[in-house]
Amino acid sequence: MTAIQPPYVLQGGTVLHPAKLFRRILEAAFDEGVGDLNGENDLKVSQQISPDMSVKVAKGVVLVRGSSTADQGLYGAYNDGNVTVTINAAPGAPNSRIDFITARIKDNFEDAGGADTWLIDYVAGIAGNPPSAPALPASSYKLATVAVGTSVTQILDANITDNRIPFPFTRRIPLHGVLVYRLTNQNFNDNTAADVAFTSEEYDTDGFHDNVTNNSQLLIATNALAGYYFIQATYGFAGNSDTGARIAKIIKNGSTELAENRDLNGGSAGQAYVRTISAGPVLLLKNDSVTLNLQQNSGITLAANGTRTRLNFSMWKVGEA
Repeated sequence: MTAIQPPYVLQGGTVLHPAKLFRRILEAAFDEGVGDLNGENDLKVSQQISPDMSVKVAKGVVLVRGSSTADQGLYGAYNDGNVTVTINAAPGAPNSRIDFITARIKDNFEDAGGADTWLIDYVAGIAGNPPSAPALPASSYKLATVAVGTSVTQILDANITDNRIPFPFTRRIPLHGVLVYRLTNQNFNDNTAADVAFTSEEYDTDGFHDNVTNNSQLLIATNALAGYYFIQATYGFAGNSDTGARIAKIIKNGSTELAENRDLNGGSAGQAYVRTISAGPVLLLKNDSVTLNLQQNSGITLAANGTRTRLNFSMWKVGEA
């Protein structure tokens, strides 16, 4: 490995800056996608005013990741007006077809294709029943998918799936988080604290939870996941007319209290209720875990009412350790 020289942007009349260096720096700050020079319509693919076997691609900006070679970087391209793309004739019965409309980069230095340009490209799929989508060519960004039905003679907006994503001002940060829930009641004995056991997952990006083993905890399993987390839960108890307390805590590692809710009038007038509790940002390191701990002292066994409202427990990473 060597340092690529010169750095961008070193001043000097004789200094040459390789295009790939600029593209790599652009890729470090942005992700591929469309801009907003045309509002939300940059390079939007739509039907023609008088629909036929073509589509219209609006003006706008696009960033396309080069993929012909390793570390090719991110290209920027601008289309200054509507472009018409002709769609191949529809297949006969019983077949249909899936086509792509793309923004494609051709860079002879990288792909040895003989051209240095970009284009709004049409990529036809393989007709069949069912049809097969085409492979996306190298250094291409998919703008839209077009479903070409059997023997159709026009393409409508209903046949076009918009695949564009606006590129952010900084690279998108991947979500690291988990949301677990319980749809059934969990009984809590009088004056006995216990953790809620969560049996289902809405999402779990990094193995924070197991629906069977230690299913009350959200666990930081690796050093890479260590960081600051925002933690939140929703819970509720069944109604009861006594004046006892209903207590909820978010607990770290079985003993450290991060947050507490305490309702002193219990299920006043016999009504069930729903509460939210949150903590954070909280620093969690490898092998740290958090649980939702509930307690009630109504004098009888009461249910945390998962059948009335879903019991939720979630956390999201919001910063590095």
